[in-house]
Amino acid sequence: MTSLMHTGNVPAAETSEWDMETDTETVSKLEEIGTATLPILESLAERLPTLEGAMLCTADGYNLCALGLESYQVGRLAAMTSTMFSVSNGAIDAITSDDKEATPLEQVTLKSGDSQYMIYPIQHDQLGYLLMSMWAQEITLGEFLMEAKISARELTRLVQIEDL
Repeated sequence: MTSLMHTGNVPAAETSEWDMETDTETVSKLEEIGTATLPILESLAERLPTLEGAMLCTADGYNLCALGLESYQVGRLAAMTSTMFSVSNGAIDAITSDDKEATPLEQVTLKSGDSQYMIYPIQHDQLGYLLMSMWAQEITLGEFLMEAKISARELTRLVQIEDL
């Protein structure tokens, strides 16, 4: 990877159909989380030289922070990440027997050739799920999982801070 570009907190109008109406407190909280997330994603990029990009978005497909994407790609990937998370949750619910409650989805992993793509859901008390997604080339699944878990733990601690 040569360099990853931070696409910042792209406004919702450019990234998804989600209309946050006039909830300025929620918008402010999302922007704070997005800004605070950037160092975590940059640290991930330093640890994984083959990382091509990473993103944090809401389960509704609202981008909070993106690294390694052109601004025109952000909305599409945030929407696809949201959709894959929803479909994966539905699949887990469908295969869970009626006498058991489905456990929360821990991760979604896709592999194609030398490329890996992963989604880690992070629970936020007020905002619901935040989705950390990342993609890399020429990396073992084990290394990718380990580094993703480190970043997911950092993000989990970050979003549990009362001010965020």
